[in-house]
Amino acid sequence: MASISACALATAVEFVCSGGKSASFLPNPKELLLRYTLACDLEDDPERFRELAQEFDVGAASFGYDALHALRARYAVDDLKKKVIDGLLLDREKTKEIVAF
Repeated sequence: MASISACALATAVEFVCSGGKSASFLPNPKELLLRYTLACDLEDDPERFRELAQEFDVGAASFGYDALHALRARYAVDDLKKKVIDGLLLDREKTKEIVAF
């Protein structure tokens, strides 16, 4: 696990668990990217990582950022996370094909 303060970890986890929304804190794109990236870096459970990556992709798409491809590059040497991301990218492509019909 990366060296990080307990406060920073708690803040990142709280942000992500709230769906990136808070009455007192509406993140700008840079903040959203930083916090989701940190949460993804720290998540070791494949299913929870999948959920985070999927939420990250949806949130970042609202301002034109492709989170899945960015995460794919970030975790190129992490076989477990890379496999999860590849699955999400495949799901995305299948969805695009279905919508095209």
